[in-house]
Amino acid sequence: MFSSADHRWQQTDQYYFSRSAYGDYTTELSSDSAKISISSISSSLLYNNEKGFNVELGGRLNAHSMYGTNITYTFNPSYVYNNAWKFAFNVSSAFKAPTLYQLYDGFSGQPNLKPETSVNSEFAVSYVGNKNIMVRAVGFARNTNNGIDYDYINYKYYNYTSKRENGIEIEARYQYKKLNAAVNYTYVNGELTAQNFVYNPNTWGYDAKGDTTYPYLTRIPKNTLNINIAYQINQKLQLAVFQKIVDQRFEPQFMANPIEMPGFALTDVHAQFVINKNISLNAGLKNIFNKQYQEVYGYAARGRNYLLGVRMSL
Repeated sequence: MFSSADHRWQQTDQYYFSRSAYGDYTTELSSDSAKISISSISSSLLYNNEKGFNVELGGRLNAHSMYGTNITYTFNPSYVYNNAWKFAFNVSSAFKAPTLYQLYDGFSGQPNLKPETSVNSEFAVSYVGNKNIMVRAVGFARNTNNGIDYDYINYKYYNYTSKRENGIEIEARYQYKKLNAAVNYTYVNGELTAQNFVYNPNTWGYDAKGDTTYPYLTRIPKNTLNINIAYQINQKLQLAVFQKIVDQRFEPQFMANPIEMPGFALTDVHAQFVINKNISLNAGLKNIFNKQYQEVYGYAARGRNYLLGVRMSL
């Protein structure tokens, strides 16, 4: 059994100034107003036996100066069968309070942010009976309320109402003599509920009017595939190829509908040459097909680029 206690406090002084064609804009905030504290006690109980059964049960009590008291928990049983198969289950809850910056930043802060809460569960099956092969499959579900996110278009923090997501993740690794290969595939499905905003011609702005549910998740692609293959040519030279395929995503906006972003595929190659036990050379060609894409809306990612390096150990 393990127990702990923790107390943290934060405060900030801020001065914000900007100048534009509309004139000067200044805001100031003192630490007398911008401060938070949180106290917590936690405890976890672990049980293991020689027959392969393990379980962990834990809980945490949090007392926040702005958001009151809440309790989070975790429950993790697992079982290893015949030293080859591992079955594991997890259910847990989480509490995430907004930071001082998210609340009080003079440009992007939102003082009315709510704390984010979630309940997460997953079930995993792993095969570990062969030293050259590893296979793992995980099914998961997450329910989030009052999620905290950032709008990269209007540069504001905000709360979405709720997010429901579920999916699977499959990964495998294989090693044989000079060959190393790994593959990872993730499928995520879900829906996002956020405030609905309607254009007001009288104010030239948008007014909140109820909620709307989108049948997709923001910034999370439905399908993602990663493939890595490395081959040791000889004792000195290794070559590797990396492939990443990402499905379309949706970028959230503050007081507006999300924007659809297209998927993309990236291919990288890498080489390592060992000169001696102390010196090695590294070279990489990333995004070799010069794919134009964005991981975050409005921020172009790198096209084809090169990497050269020397690693030395003494």
